[in-house]
Amino acid sequence: MTETCPHDGLFAAATPELVRCPYPVYEHLRGEHPVQWIPALTAYAVTRHADILDVLLRPEDFSSRKQSGPGAATSLAVAAAEDPQYSDRVRAAAVRRIGIAEKGAALVNCDPPRHGEQRKMMNKVFTPRRVALLEPPIRELAEGLVDAFVARGEADVVAELATPLPMTVIARALGIEGTDIPTLKRWSDAFVRANGRPNLSVEEISALILSLDECYDFFEARMSERLADPREDLVTDVAQADLCHEERLQMLTLFLIGGNETTNSLIASCIWMLCRRPELQDELRADPELIPPFVEETLRVEPPVQGLFRQAMRDTTVGGVPIRAGDFLWLVYGSANRDEAQFPTPDEIRLDRGAEGRRHLSFAQGPHFCLGAPLARAEARIALETLLARTRNLALAPDEDAGQWAPNLVQHNLTRLNVVFDPVSV
Repeated sequence: MTETCPHDGLFAAATPELVRCPYPVYEHLRGEHPVQWIPALTAYAVTRHADILDVLLRPEDFSSRKQSGPGAATSLAVAAAEDPQYSDRVRAAAVRRIGIAEKGAALVNCDPPRHGEQRKMMNKVFTPRRVALLEPPIRELAEGLVDAFVARGEADVVAELATPLPMTVIARALGIEGTDIPTLKRWSDAFVRANGRPNLSVEEISALILSLDECYDFFEARMSERLADPREDLVTDVAQADLCHEERLQMLTLFLIGGNETTNSLIASCIWMLCRRPELQDELRADPELIPPFVEETLRVEPPVQGLFRQAMRDTTVGGVPIRAGDFLWLVYGSANRDEAQFPTPDEIRLDRGAEGRRHLSFAQGPHFCLGAPLARAEARIALETLLARTRNLALAPDEDAGQWAPNLVQHNLTRLNVVFDPVSV
């Protein structure tokens, strides 16, 4: 193992400093110890762009089966399954979760060769052509959401725009648009809440595990309906695909999570960035063609996922550091995206980076490149076009110092963002 990092205390408890992307810490690791063992994480932090890309392009050496890390929902389920502190119902739900996770590795949690087979089945889901067909209803939805609050001159844009827009879009794509959005959000949050090893109580873990169970029940029922009465939706696509039952459940929950969590974060971070840099607002209003590069820059400097984990399949090296079979690596996308070797003036928001700007790792790279990236980009662009057209002088509310960031080492998202603005009639 390498020497203990002097910043271990930051990693130990998912403190606000780390959750808020402590880039000086990343710079320390990247500059002096770019691949370093972090005891509090029981993982190596890999912080340079080149080293992370090397890992992403070697799926035969690094497994994605536990990409959320050693403290994710399945680990909580393993601990709860035999713990008498938990009710019989919770322990049974935990056992179910363990079985689904073991048998149903899907897409981001799946390794070759099965990953390639699954990807081939699902590649048609969010192609640029399909996303283009979705743009009119996305725009109509965004306009309705913004119109609902714009006259007030203030809003919590997380609750009123960034959350309902992608959740409604993915619910429609799945074919479950009649389902209560807060319930879908609760299920989605349950799958990711344990990422990054936050300290959760027995009650919180129980609620989390029971939410997973409810979600599995829900999708089992929907797949049964689609097998009897197929429709043009993702539930039907998955129900009819050459997958085992556990893979189907995992894939549907991944679509639910991936279709809203990261896009929610991206939209909110874009708005947060505009509030901090008001000069960009007029620039984007004057030339909406600059909104896509602005979205890319926000993805780069405020990635929705700070980093994901890989587990070494065999003894190997990364960045010259020996890695043993079984070791975890935390691929810190938030650091790689500010690597000066890849991005000159990395802390600046520059709308002229061009192809260089798309070398960020916020959607990963290689075989696990995010399937939903075209949809996320489209939703963020449309949300910003709509909000900027209907407002002027967008700013943080007087009592909103920096928004509320979730205490999570993996997900990087605002849970609240109160803003004020001058309404514009359209």
